[in-house]
Amino acid sequence: MSSSPWVSVTTTVFADHQYHYNETELQTSHPLPVSDLLSSTGFHGNTSNVTSPSYDHVHTSWTLVETVVFATWLIISMVFTVGGNFMVIAVVWRHRGMRTRTNMFIVNLAIADFLIGILLAPISLTTLISHDWILGDEMCFLNSFLNAVCFLTSLQTLMYISIHKYLSITRPLLRITKCKILIMIMAAWLWGIICAALTTKILSHYEYKPRTMQCGPAYPTFTAQSIIFHFIIGISNLYLPLGIMLFCYIRIFQEIKKHMQRMDENSAMDRNQIFSQQRRVTVTLFIVLACFVLCWLPYCVYSNYVTFVEDKTTIPAWANGVAYCAGYMNSACNPIIYAWRSPSFREGYKEILCQEPSYVVSDGPLGPRIRVLAKVESMGNIPERLMAVRKHW
Repeated sequence: MSSSPWVSVTTTVFADHQYHYNETELQTSHPLPVSDLLSSTGFHGNTSNVTSPSYDHVHTSWTLVETVVFATWLIISMVFTVGGNFMVIAVVWRHRGMRTRTNMFIVNLAIADFLIGILLAPISLTTLISHDWILGDEMCFLNSFLNAVCFLTSLQTLMYISIHKYLSITRPLLRITKCKILIMIMAAWLWGIICAALTTKILSHYEYKPRTMQCGPAYPTFTAQSIIFHFIIGISNLYLPLGIMLFCYIRIFQEIKKHMQRMDENSAMDRNQIFSQQRRVTVTLFIVLACFVLCWLPYCVYSNYVTFVEDKTTIPAWANGVAYCAGYMNSACNPIIYAWRSPSFREGYKEILCQEPSYVVSDGPLGPRIRVLAKVESMGNIPERLMAVRKHW
């Protein structure tokens, strides 16, 4: 990349800053030589010896249509993400029967998604509307750090879910306690925090890059060392977890197929019912994983693309918007999937939305069930269990 007076002045003046200011602020605070101003504004005249700047636009440049589309996309995602994941957490919190080992993972996933909806997506919307980073250096670091933490924690949680279901179905005698589940959940957050620290502070640095909606690690330079580092991060944080999940779900569905073939020979009805419930839960979690991969696939393509492009000014602004809006949309999809696939969550949502405390939701080993409480005000102190009717699916 050719050097220019404009770039050299920018580097000197803002060497201590981790993000870029827009061109207007630079020219106002530190006037450039006439030749540099002519070069940066595109008016060359007879200045044939002046070198063209490497960056034509320092600030983000979206068209009006792109701004409207991405803003609408983000607002819809935020509403469904915050509302939906809050309901997921509330349903499990309010009903003791929903506090299963699998639902502990689901709540952890909902917490990471809730943080995306309440902290990260609004920042992207602010940057999109202002066409520049206006929130300061501390928020730039926090935005970069939390983006990495939430993404990696969600991916690690999905990986641990697949391991948990693999062990539950292929080794039913192996007991996975809630304490072990908590250790897995803490390991997911710890891994996300460590990797986020590596990419934002230790092995790289955070900055606001032109034509983006958020802060993040600096673009990798086109060198052998940078490319090797990129591949190590990609393999350890993305491809290895996806490989583990793929292996687990293939083995799970193989085991389910074998069981279905043996089902006619086995008259143990309770065991078949439990296995059928496990199968339904596994299919639901696989759909959650598939949705995660599809939504974050544009980001994976985008991150690899910007790694191998030497001239970063050729990266279109809409590419970053599509990558992150699609990724943030995944956080809104999970509560919808739970409502579609799980009667327990569906009835829990109804209780919250309709404000009718007549459902006691449970998600036990024999499948989801609901106790419908009689609304008899005069019965006062009669124990709740005496006026409950259990309905099984």
